[in-house]
Amino acid sequence: VRTVLNSGNVVFTMPGSSVGTAARRIATGVATTLGVSSAVTVVSLEALAVQVRREPFAGTGRDASRLLVLMCRDTPSAKRLDVLARRDWGEEELSVDGTFGCAWCPQGIASSALWKAINAELGDGVTARNRATIDRILRGASVPSMIDRGPGGR
Repeated sequence: VRTVLNSGNVVFTMPGSSVGTAARRIATGVATTLGVSSAVTVVSLEALAVQVRREPFAGTGRDASRLLVLMCRDTPSAKRLDVLARRDWGEEELSVDGTFGCAWCPQGIASSALWKAINAELGDGVTARNRATIDRILRGASVPSMIDRGPGGR
């Protein structure tokens, strides 16, 4: 187990476990050890790298710090995210691919109507990292060959 960045992102190896099993074990460990309940989302590095390669805004020259990679905890959350993707968000954009999504928030999340809607609709059902952070996580996990050299890749 090792942390990547100082943001609560952790890279670990758990042979033979599904991401759902890993998330439950980590959540139980946090609750037992720290006495706090926390939503835990586990994503395999391979799935994350595939999503980065398939990211729909690749090659558009967008600021990677304003492009969010969304990771849903489950299929029902992803379906709610997909409903939001069908709305017109003006200059903001949302694309959904399975349990992943990408949100373009050109003015940042603090003033984003899209991000506020995602947060209100999904709450703990989704977690997000900006594309620049995702690239650093993948590099820190030693999978640079998997990183798309699209808008967030350098």
